Amino acid sequence: MSWFHRLARSTEGTMTLTFSQLFMGALTIGLGSFRGTEAYLTFYYETQVGHANYAASKLGADHARASNSNSNNNVISASIMGPRFAVEADNITMDVNAAIACPQWHNSHMRKICSEYMANKPRALAKLVWVRAKQEFLWGALGKLTTTIDKVTSLDAMEQVRSTTTDRNVSLRAEDPSTSGNIWGTDNTPVSCTLAQKDALPTEMPGHAFPILMENLLQELPRTLVATLPKVICGAMKEGQSLASLGGSGSGSGSNSENIKLPQIPSISKDTQKQCNEIQERMQAQIQHAHMQFASENGGYDNRTYLGDRGSGRGVKRNEESKKDESPSSPVFSSDVQPYAKCVSASITTCSFDREKCESDKLESNTTDYLHKAGLPANFSESSLGGATHAPTDSDWNHADSMRASTFSSAEVNKTIANISDAVRSLVSFGQASKSSSMHQRHEYQSCAKWYFPDGAGSEFASVQHDQQPFVAAWKYAMVACRDKGGQ
Repeated sequence: MSWFHRLARSTEGTMTLTFSQLFMGALTIGLGSFRGTEAYLTFYYETQVGHANYAASKLGADHARASNSNSNNNVISASIMGPRFAVEADNITMDVNAAIACPQWHNSHMRKICSEYMANKPRALAKLVWVRAKQEFLWGALGKLTTTIDKVTSLDAMEQVRSTTTDRNVSLRAEDPSTSGNIWGTDNTPVSCTLAQKDALPTEMPGHAFPILMENLLQELPRTLVATLPKVICGAMKEGQSLASLGGSGSGSGSNSENIKLPQIPSISKDTQKQCNEIQERMQAQIQHAHMQFASENGGYDNRTYLGDRGSGRGVKRNEESKKDESPSSPVFSSDVQPYAKCVSASITTCSFDREKCESDKLESNTTDYLHKAGLPANFSESSLGGATHAPTDSDWNHADSMRASTFSSAEVNKTIANISDAVRSLVSFGQASKSSSMHQRHEYQSCAKWYFPDGAGSEFASVQHDQQPFVAAWKYAMVACRDKGGQ
């Protein structure tokens, strides 16, 4: 074989080896680049999840702090109600003492009490005006703060998160119920007043004006009034009553007709007795009228059928021919008498006056009228207090969606990385693989947080009653699994 043929064969082999080496080199470089794209995608994923987690934890922590602020607002609002109850009670007690003492001017002791009242009532009234104004101002200001702080907190938290994100390609957004509604919107004024009452009763606040301003003829009246006024001023609950029993989530209004009775006040007791005596007299007159009417229609008497006042011994005979198929019936009473007429029908119809019910009803209405004349609201409303204290809008706040927030982070994949990945996929598949659609999409990742009151078993706050949790600044936050469909 000539040297020329040997050289040509050697050159072909060298060229074949060179192309093979070039291909393997390109493949090695491609695989290296592909591994680089994998590292980038891992970093991309961790970065976006990190942004979403940071935003969610920021929102959750700030909302928990806002909830603690709301709890402090409630405590401050409740703390001013105790002094108001005491001052209201002292002023009413002074008026009652004056009503007893001043008409007895001939009695030197009573004259002294009346003189003390006239000398010191302006001071007591000025104190009452001041404490009412102070309470209304605090409730108005703190109530508005409670209902708006969560929205401001959410907007400020997301602004801080965006300002600390250095990658301008990252887009952050949040789904927070506080930005579209009030998440602390339940009026829990009755709970506030009940707590204020419990705080005030064991102290020296009730009756503090006596004997500093004047002698008190009714020693227990101030404390009785402090126990009663929460029902009048803010529709407070009875012992053991829950907030739900007052009408669901709280509407901002309540009733003062929950057994508000003050028989200790002589004028109330006197009016009650007078009204019930008058009703009883009207009932007796209407029974007598029924006797006369029945007798005129039927005539005569017998021993079988009676219509009359129990124990009166009076009756009327029925016409057996015309009335034999009719059973005895009660007389028709007027609307003011009917609620207190207790009639029993058998062969004899007897009616009696229910004095106990009459005195209970009239004592309640007279007490409400008396307190209304003393300057207290006839019906509880937010305007009569200047504002309200609040609890979360959803009563089951530890499991409510309104106490959760979701954050989303998204960014485009670097186009160079996406193109490299597509080229390597095409290379290793000898041109059969198509471009990756997911590499050219903008991906969004979601993270969620909630804020709650830690009342679980074993918690130091497990014994706190549900209605009183909005008054304890122990709210916390936690990262939680997302409930709704959103990012990845």
